[in-house]
Amino acid sequence: MRSIYRYQTLDRGYGDFGYHFLVDEAGSVYEGRYSGEDGVPGFDTQRRMVNASHVGGFNAGNVGVVLLGTFVDRAPTAAARDTLVRLLAAIAGWTGLDPLATTSYVNPISGATRTLPVIPGHRDWTATECPGGVLAAQLPAIRQQVADLLAAGPAPSLQPVAADLSGRR
Repeated sequence: MRSIYRYQTLDRGYGDFGYHFLVDEAGSVYEGRYSGEDGVPGFDTQRRMVNASHVGGFNAGNVGVVLLGTFVDRAPTAAARDTLVRLLAAIAGWTGLDPLATTSYVNPISGATRTLPVIPGHRDWTATECPGGVLAAQLPAIRQQVADLLAAGPAPSLQPVAADLSGRR
């Protein structure tokens, strides 16, 4: 985490982690972009996302979650994927978003627009290989798993996620 932090804050000049959340292969969640001491990572006390630096031109008003690894020709571990689903369900529940829906995103700062899934991959925002072909192909199933978890009710809380963060600075 320290080397990623150094690369993104100093070498890239982001001032902090580019993503709000990072998930490692063991399924541990790390808070990336620092959001304060209110106990809910990624969001401020008014339920607004803190701006990160995960996808140029579209950072404001959207949450960046990264699975650590390269998924061009291999799938994420079961632990990482399970954690990703739970984290995305907590975020969708917290924000009231339908994980199976499409949204018309409007950057609240620049006015830039994009129509895409509520749970997009990095390549839905910009020309990139990220998140890798294998993980990109899994996104429809991940969206469905998030929806199924939410339908089983109640929505997962971001509070346990906050308690599990092991990457706090």
